Amino acid sequence: MKILKIELQNINSLKSDKPIVIDFESDIFKDTGLFAITGTTGSGKTTILDAITIALYRKVPRFHKSQGTLFDVISYGAKDAFCRITFENNQKVYEAYWGGRVAKSSGKKLKNPLEEVSLKNLTDQTILATQKTKMLEAVEAVTQLNYEQFLRSVMLAQGEFAAFLSAKASEKGKLLEQITGEEIYKRIGEQILWRRSQEEEKLNDLIKSLNQTDILSDEEKTTYQKRERELKIEIQALNNELNTIK
Repeated sequence: MKILKIELQNINSLKSDKPIVIDFESDIFKDTGLFAITGTTGSGKTTILDAITIALYRKVPRFHKSQGTLFDVISYGAKDAFCRITFENNQKVYEAYWGGRVAKSSGKKLKNPLEEVSLKNLTDQTILATQKTKMLEAVEAVTQLNYEQFLRSVMLAQGEFAAFLSAKASEKGKLLEQITGEEIYKRIGEQILWRRSQEEEKLNDLIKSLNQTDILSDEEKTTYQKRERELKIEIQALNNELNTIK
């Protein structure tokens, strides 16, 4: 997944009369392989990252332990806000959008704030979702990442990174497991152990059969010996894979 453009307006401290656009395909970033978002506290660095997860998943990483809602990200005094993310995945370009309105044009607050979402395939100009539930399903289908996986593999939230830096040595392992999703490797290891056990059982049965030479023909012995060699190679491959997982 490659993010091509970020657009936002009236999100947190980045209140503005016109949309703020960060276009990673512009000449400014054309020859830049690595760049940093810098600025003083409260200047809006995290807001730029918030816009990404809001547009894609309607969630804000730093809200996970609070009662904050999406409408809380709308800049103070602003009537509405939006964020739009253009990204590329599997050679197709998509556009994810979130918009919220908390007041009428007259300034009167709405009893029920309005929310709008959409996911578009810009490559073939099709609309994939315009409803919140369908939007999440479509985003996960397109990116092959749910919200937690996105935070682990694409964007590490500021709070998680700070927690890792300040953690004791004994705690960093647990944090790394949460960040990287290490449990998947545990499951892979368990499957390999089970598979190896099954193959070893087959091999032992073949060895027992080979030992009964008085009831096996030469052709049968040759077949079993060939299968024994194949199983040994497969078990060795599984052992190598298990060592890699460990």
